[in-house]
Amino acid sequence: LDADHMRDVVRAVAGGGGGLRVYHLAANPSIAHSYVAPASVWRANTEGTLNVLQAAMQAGAERFLYMASSEGYGERTLAGPMGLDHPLDPRSVYGASKAAGEMLAVAHVRGQGGAFDLRIARCFNVYGPRQGTRAVIPALVARVLRARKARELHVRVRLGNPAVSRDFTYATDTARALHLLMEMPERAGRTHVGTGAAYTLKEIARRIGVLLGVEVEVEADPDEARPAASDLYSLLCQPSAVLAAAGWRPAVDFDTGLRRVIEWMEMGR
Repeated sequence: LDADHMRDVVRAVAGGGGGLRVYHLAANPSIAHSYVAPASVWRANTEGTLNVLQAAMQAGAERFLYMASSEGYGERTLAGPMGLDHPLDPRSVYGASKAAGEMLAVAHVRGQGGAFDLRIARCFNVYGPRQGTRAVIPALVARVLRARKARELHVRVRLGNPAVSRDFTYATDTARALHLLMEMPERAGRTHVGTGAAYTLKEIARRIGVLLGVEVEVEADPDEARPAASDLYSLLCQPSAVLAAAGWRPAVDFDTGLRRVIEWMEMGR
């Protein structure tokens, strides 16, 4: 959030040379925290984005990639996956801040007469090792690992809304997609990053239980649920034709990704 520091960092990376490409992936990613501390999440994700945009422009960046979020979408009203034409209708401060970041980036470039080539990647849920336990997958793994350590063969897991489903992409697959988008010689515009497959939280908890040899029973916990009007029942990606044409496919299937998260957390990382 320090605009001067951000400017100095980007200038140092640019080193006075041309061809600077800026990936803006930073954000406060917690939807739950955005209900508790909305001002701090909003400020980090919007003012922070503006600072990065201005620093990139002042350093003469050639390309700029903004990592947007599927949480900017509203509820899916039709059967099938969401396309890029699905309306932005965020239901949380986090979702609104990420959608606002998109608008800031577009407005900034247009207002500066196309200062750099802007590429926007609307990413669906990203998961993998090193993710904090505020995120649902490591939180579930931690709960089931505790049960196994206590030699429990059965564990009851309470989730806000076990029926909601999300499209999860493994971290290295996401990173590869972002790199492909940045390196495309043609302007990529807006693009989705997702697999086109969704899993309910209940199914994910049970899969983790199977992988750890613990029977998992899932119950709804109204106290942990998002406010009813804000809870998106399903976020399912219509995979990107642009990425497919460039040869991108998810290389890590969901169970393999879950195993890698489990292995990382078993090591006490």
